[in-house]
This record gives sequence, structure tokens and C-alpha cells, in this order.
Amino acid sequence: MIAYQRYNALMMVMAGMKNGELSQAAPIGGMAAVMIYQPSDTYGRSRYNALALRAMVIDKLRERLLGLMFVPEKPVAEGQPPTLEDILGGRVKGRLYDAYRQSWVASPEPAYVAAGNAPLRAPVNQLQALLDAPTQTENTSGKPVATVASGLTEPERQLLESRGLLNAHGKITPWVISKDSVGTPAKIFTPELWDSIYGVPQGEVTIEHIQHAFYMAANYGFQILNGNFAAAIDDYELKLRFMNDLATYRIDVSWLWTLVHYQAVITKDGYLQRAALTDDGVVLAKNAEPIKAATRFTRELFDKVWEYHNEWTAEFFAELDRRGEPGRFDRSKAPVIMELLQRQLLSARYIQHSARALFVVGEAHPQQRGQILDAIFDLSRQEIVRRVQAGTLSKAALDAHDYVNDIFPDVEGAQFSTVGGKRSVTA
Repeated sequence: MIAYQRYNALMMVMAGMKNGELSQAAPIGGMAAVMIYQPSDTYGRSRYNALALRAMVIDKLRERLLGLMFVPEKPVAEGQPPTLEDILGGRVKGRLYDAYRQSWVASPEPAYVAAGNAPLRAPVNQLQALLDAPTQTENTSGKPVATVASGLTEPERQLLESRGLLNAHGKITPWVISKDSVGTPAKIFTPELWDSIYGVPQGEVTIEHIQHAFYMAANYGFQILNGNFAAAIDDYELKLRFMNDLATYRIDVSWLWTLVHYQAVITKDGYLQRAALTDDGVVLAKNAEPIKAATRFTRELFDKVWEYHNEWTAEFFAELDRRGEPGRFDRSKAPVIMELLQRQLLSARYIQHSARALFVVGEAHPQQRGQILDAIFDLSRQEIVRRVQAGTLSKAALDAHDYVNDIFPDVEGAQFSTVGGKRSVTA
């Protein structure tokens, strides 16, 4: 993500140049997905809002620092990038670009928006002072949390340093870009850039995070089937509410499919977790059975993840009933998303446009749903056409298969599909 945000800022600045001067560049940062809880929240989870507000500050501060790009007049020493203070003080000559000054947010509440505004609006010569301000904390559920106005805590400082945004002394170090390095497309679009954005990230594969990804995917899919495209989901791991969209759904489903398809190796000891009623509501919190490192994510293990989420769903709805709260959404959609995820994650086919499967299943008549799932995840297009012509399969199943897989039949019967960005034709 760091590599992508820097690439995005550079491309937008270069696109906005006119006669060598910056005139119309307007890079826009990403969305801070954390949200705040309303004071009326049933479980009083507004007590975690300080966490969300501080997360907003750090998210926008990181973006602002990522957008600082410096083009020196003379080469700078290897491994000794100039600090922002060096550049502003004229000790190093060149051109400083300050790219990220606007961004997206997930909620309109004034305090939430204001928390992100401060680092984006601050004059560039005051950024270092924001970081170096005295540390201020408030108590949140027994733990100290930095306030919106606080300077960086030590963990925050270490995080920004690890991303190359600060040096070892806590000073801001803009990205140094030589004119020669952006002189031609071949110098910009390198294999290193590709790998930094699209390479497989390193990290632990734990059973808890597998369950968490399934929880997020199932909850988002449930809301999509109910017509809600921007879904607020309670993250039981971080004690925060997150705004999810089609991109996060696709990330979760793609990762889960990969784990199932390759029977990925669990890299760390952990526990399958079951639903429990806690101070934060019904969440996956009760250790059910140990899963040791080196265990493969087999079909049997997938079935347990699937079953435990079904169990969580039943207990979640039971808690709503106990409280006399009907809930905002149609509960009948819960088994639909579970069937869809089960079929998709166990299918040998990788569905690139997994959100499209949600759309067609959401619109389908219940009697057609099974046929549509067969067409998307199991049958070949040739077999689907044969069954439609024989009258044993609905035309809706063929339409769903073509829509999900980017196939566009022409009027004469040839079919067009998009593969690798190129259009191919099959008679």
C-alpha cells in the first residue's frame, strides 16, 4: 500500500504539470475505513471512539508524509536523504512537492472529519511540530490512547520510521526523486515497482485471521444481498467499526479461495473460535479447539470455519431477539450468502469478479439460485448452452455465467471474452 500511494502521488503530480510547473495536480488519498460508534450504541462501544479518532489522525498523517516528494538539483548522498527541515531551510536545493492534501472518510461526524483534517491542512512548515508535540493520552477501557492533538507516541514513531517516512531521529524525510529516474516510462514502470505493489506480502497465516476474513466477507455479502453497498461491520479483533466495500470483499474472498485451493499451511499456533456473548456483543471469542502450526487448511477445517460462522449468526440473531431488536436487514439473506461463499470458496474456479456473483445471486428468484450457482462455479459454458437449448436450464443461468466471467456473445453466436486486458473471440 505504501508503494501504491507513492506511485499514485507521483503519477498525479506528473499528470498535473504544465510547462514544468505544477498547475492541476490533485492526488486524493484513500479512505480511512474506521468509524465511530454513536452514544446510543447498545453495548456502549462508543467507549472505543478515541481509538478510531487517533487512527484517523495517523492515517491522514501517513498519507501527507507519503505525498512529500523532493526533486534535488544535485544528487544526494546514498542512504542520507535530506530532512524536510533541511529542504525548507534551503540547506539542500531542489523542488518540494506536497501532494496529498485531500482524502476520503467513512463518516460525516464533525469530530471524525476534523481529526483527519488537521494533518492534511497543516502548513508544510508545521508538520514536524505536529509530530513533536507533547504526548497526550486518555483512558479508553483501561488503556491509554493518544488524543487527536497528541504528538507521536513511540510505537507510532517507530511505525512511520519503518515505512521510510522518518529517519532514526524522528525527522520527516521526503521521497527523493531524481529527474533522470522519471525521464521515460521504462524508467518508471520497472519490475521492482510491479513487485512492490503486486507482490505477495509476507505474514502469518493463522486460523484466527482465517475466521476473521470469513466473518468480514459473510457480513459484507449479507448486507450487499440486502441492498447496502457501503457496509459498517464491527471488527471484534480491533474493537472498531469498519466501513467495508466491494474491494474489501474481493480481498477477503480471494485470500480465502487461495487458502482453500492450495490447502495453505497454518504458520502459527492458535485456536478455532466460537461465538460468545461479551461486553461488545456476540463475537468470536471462545477458544474451541487448538490448531497447531504446520496444519494444512483442509476441507475439514474449512467446514468448521463455515459451521462456526453459522453458529455465530444464529446466536447473533438470538441476542437481537432477546433485546427486542429486529435488526436492520432481512435475515433470510444469511443462508444465501453462506451457500454462495461455500460454493465459491470450494469451487476449482477462481472468480475474478467475485462481487458480480453477489449481484446475480441477489437478484435471482430463489428457484433459480441453484442453477445460477451451478452455472457460475461448476458447468462449462458449452454445457450450459446445451442445457438451455434442451430446456433443462434457465436462460438466466447462462446470462449469469457470462456476466460474471466477462463474456459478451455477439449477434451471430461468437462469444467475446476479456482475458489479460485483451479481447478474444471464440466461435
